[in-house]
Amino acid sequence: MLSPDGKKVLYASNKDGDDEIYTMDLDGGGAKALTANAKSDVEAVWSPDGKQIAYGTNTGGTYDVWIMNADGTGGSQITFSPKDDRAPTWSNDGKKLAFQTNRDGTWQIYVIDLASKVETRLINNSANMQNPNWSPTKNVIAYDSDQDGNVELYVINSDSSGEQRLTNNAAADSNPWWSPDGAKVAFQSSRNGNLDIFMMDAFSGANAILLLTGSTDEKMPSWGK
Repeated sequence: MLSPDGKKVLYASNKDGDDEIYTMDLDGGGAKALTANAKSDVEAVWSPDGKQIAYGTNTGGTYDVWIMNADGTGGSQITFSPKDDRAPTWSNDGKKLAFQTNRDGTWQIYVIDLASKVETRLINNSANMQNPNWSPTKNVIAYDSDQDGNVELYVINSDSSGEQRLTNNAAADSNPWWSPDGAKVAFQSSRNGNLDIFMMDAFSGANAILLLTGSTDEKMPSWGK
């Protein structure tokens, strides 16, 4: 994921034996490890102002969401569940996080207010809801779900209202990521046989176009400014 100022890349690597979180300059230089432990630290995302990083880590045995400063200092645990909490995404004002958790048996999306630590389940059904991504301009969360038989993309307001399905095909469409202006959503899809990267209009699912294809999988898009 590119930093909000477009100067650094945030990523995870197991080059030191287990998954740790790093930053590096856009030219590939200046790599810096932000975490260093014997557990798995993954799925890191910048806060909107670039001052903090949320991520998933299994330092406690199962995955929980943590937040640290952008230089790797000041790590603090945000969620405390006996199951896995992971894949955090920041609200556009930086005051909340959405994340996926399997604490209810299937993967569900919760929203946590960072000041009060109050957690709210976004949707109440038994299907899997995964890979939340919060709009940079609105209180709207994109995600993928198998609630209609196969994995499709949806959007919903952060107060749980206005759920809308964006894709409808026999393939698996997943891992949505908003454009910086909130008008488009990039995503991965198997509609051409293997995983490719597509882009579509954010609130209608219209005008889907293929961005990146190949004989191997292209997946997990991230949109920078």
